[in-house]
Amino acid sequence: MVPDQLAATDSRIAAMRARWFHGSPSKVIYAFERGTVACTLISKLLIDAELRTHEYLDQAGSENQTRAVRAVLVDHGLLPPRDELLARFESWLPHALAEIPDPSERRQITRYARWRHLRQLRKNTTPTRSGQLSWRRIEIMSIIDLLAWIHTRGGTLASLTQTDLDSWLATGSRPHLHHFVRWTSQHHLTAPLTAPIPKSGGLSPRSITDEERWSLLADITADPAIPPHTKFAAGLMLMFGIRAARMVQLRATDLTVTDESVLVHLGDAPLALPAELAPFAEDAARNRTAPRMFVESIEQEWLFPGARASQHMSPDALNRRLRAAGIP
Repeated sequence: MVPDQLAATDSRIAAMRARWFHGSPSKVIYAFERGTVACTLISKLLIDAELRTHEYLDQAGSENQTRAVRAVLVDHGLLPPRDELLARFESWLPHALAEIPDPSERRQITRYARWRHLRQLRKNTTPTRSGQLSWRRIEIMSIIDLLAWIHTRGGTLASLTQTDLDSWLATGSRPHLHHFVRWTSQHHLTAPLTAPIPKSGGLSPRSITDEERWSLLADITADPAIPPHTKFAAGLMLMFGIRAARMVQLRATDLTVTDESVLVHLGDAPLALPAELAPFAEDAARNRTAPRMFVESIEQEWLFPGARASQHMSPDALNRRLRAAGIP
């Protein structure tokens, strides 16, 4: 894959090859058996620097086929980091809005999507999470469905009345449309309209006693098969009620280790960890490895590294690990 002549052309490629040689043979063989498309693709990109772009990878294969290639290239400075979920949403949005046949309405909805969604997502200081995108996609598709329904009745967005909107809402569940109709009303694109705010699903945690919490923590921390990251996360959830969505946003710099204490910066005031939890926080900070094609990568920024380069673990992935460890 990387002959001497190719490695000599770029110090980053040479460094990547040197790191690959430290991978276990079984992991290398598994990568080839599982991902021949990825292995062929990365060879092509190493040879031709002009193809080494996110745009080329976007059309070179499926997300599963290109994710590992993209992560390896980003890790070694051969591609710039990118917020992958945001990029996919930005790519999906114009294709979805193209379903709106009326050019004027399409421009209006595009303006709304840019103001309401893209502007907010691009202001994020942490990578976009899937939960931040799911309801946005649902809202955009609901708007498209509403416009199609209006057109079948011979109307337009400008002619939409509250009676029309109520009739459409009565045909089924249409979540998150209240933001849109408030916007159209404020910008005089429609008559003044209102839509119900969907009820939050909320959390329904199983109530457990303090004794059960301590017992769960003791079982998890004593189990040598559970990695330090999961033990650390379990402690934060059981002892302090910290949710996975917040934990995965912890950076390595949010952990301060001194001779006297281990501090976690989750808010304005640092949180001093109890002695039962501090060792696992230190272990998690020392072992920030992320899965890659041929060898584990050391994540420099996030305390809970993810499969995508320069991005933290998804909350769903951490919740799955915690449930597997026995935490409700």
